[in-house]
Amino acid sequence: MKKTLAILLVALTVLTFAACSKKETNDQPKSGIPVAGTWEIDLKSYASEEELAQIRQSGVTVSISYRFKEDGTGHEGIDVPGQKEERDFTYTYENGTLTIDGEPIVCTVKDNVMRMERDGKTLIFNRTNSK
Repeated sequence: MKKTLAILLVALTVLTFAACSKKETNDQPKSGIPVAGTWEIDLKSYASEEELAQIRQSGVTVSISYRFKEDGTGHEGIDVPGQKEERDFTYTYENGTLTIDGEPIVCTVKDNVMRMERDGKTLIFNRTNSK
């Protein structure tokens, strides 16, 4: 009986430590703000395959990025044909809504992928770092 109890206690201890050491797969920032970090657009969500091929052939730069700081400020960089701009902004993120300078955007974040619903289109961004 004592031997069985000792084996059970050892097994329980091992399972407890194994559960605690499980590595998180989501590179969320330590602040708990899901959008905090730097994000680059997934070009496949921005343009069709045909448009992407034309962009590559022409050598044109296409880049849309966001940097969300933990203090509620951020930076947007857009470099697409016909539009090149950079701007700073303030933001909040709550219950799946990202509000940038007062404009609410439906936004979900999961496994280092952010989906934004803008102008009737879903744009997908990949986290490049969580700082």
